[in-house]
Amino acid sequence: MAAIKKQIKERLKVAEFTLCERYEAPGKLYTVSELGKQLPAFVKFPKPLFPSERREIYKMLCRHAKRLHYEGLLFEEQLIATSLRFFKSMNDTGLRQSVKSALAAYRFALDHCEGWPVKLKPDERRRALSQAALKSAAAKRASSQAARDQARKLKTQGVTLREISEKIGVSQRTVIRWLK
Repeated sequence: MAAIKKQIKERLKVAEFTLCERYEAPGKLYTVSELGKQLPAFVKFPKPLFPSERREIYKMLCRHAKRLHYEGLLFEEQLIATSLRFFKSMNDTGLRQSVKSALAAYRFALDHCEGWPVKLKPDERRRALSQAALKSAAAKRASSQAARDQARKLKTQGVTLREISEKIGVSQRTVIRWLK
């Protein structure tokens, strides 16, 4: 429920939610969960991987919590709903156990989420990629310069072009070009 509210707020920047859980349209009354059902393309959650055994439920809930955190949709209600779906898929009616598993996975996620990646916005992603490209290019230039210096040093020691290219790991043509 909270995830649906969050996504609606993000997409409709003017939407405000108060304690009232109902929205009146001309002649119709909608709850937030009904809006989520009516707009499946609008409200997207990552699909969980269903466990095959009951003992795997907690592990799968923790994995799902990590995916929800990445998408920015980690909410207690979402994990409880997923846990109930897991138990239902195994024809198990352990309501109490399913809520306990969901809350434990949620606490695990809150305790460990500092190191988990978060989905970047497009402009943040572009900026991060350009910084990574700059660092990569600088590292490549530095390693290339070191290889050139090594080739020159080996040449002054009288090592053949073929041996230099094998030691450095580049072609003979590259060594010739470096030594010009």
